[in-house]
Amino acid sequence: ALLPGRGAHALPDGNAITPPMGWNSYNAFLRNYHEDDLYPNVVLMDKLGLVDVGYKYFNVDGVWWNGDYEAGVVDRNETGHWVEPTDKFPSGVKAFSDHVHQHGMLLGWYTSARKTACCCAPNFMSPMSQGYERQDFERIQEWNVDYFKVDNCGRDDGVTRKEIMERWSTLVAGTGIVLENCRVGCMAQNDKKGELL
Repeated sequence: ALLPGRGAHALPDGNAITPPMGWNSYNAFLRNYHEDDLYPNVVLMDKLGLVDVGYKYFNVDGVWWNGDYEAGVVDRNETGHWVEPTDKFPSGVKAFSDHVHQHGMLLGWYTSARKTACCCAPNFMSPMSQGYERQDFERIQEWNVDYFKVDNCGRDDGVTRKEIMERWSTLVAGTGIVLENCRVGCMAQNDKKGELL
């Protein structure tokens, strides 16, 4: 579950000067986790001294949200913000964030950049972040998220990966939040056109 980040690019803002390293819920539990699984791992990371040697990110990956998994619906409130994910975090995300920070770590969080999630077929869950970038950014700020994985996957409706990541980079600019652009090749050079994808 301890893996260095790959394909990192540091901006001159003092963040992610070295590749971000830490713990990721997907590597340990795939999509089957609960806060009861996560709290002890935060403590263990600290107790083992891993934070002191650079493993400082504790990342909660996909399928953290509340919703109807059979119908493929992600719960949002009347303003379009994610509802508090009490199914997996009954104590609240802010309480979990505080716990992570109290142990000297930084909290990582996840979203799918597109209208649907990358998972949970046959009904790929929606709505995810496309079209809700502002609301989702406000929510991660409320939760004191330090690292945000934007998985450029899910159903594509014609918006380019580059456009999606430009939206996110504009939102996080100057906040201190590390933005992970996740998807194989999404910022790779396009051999045919010579441009960023």
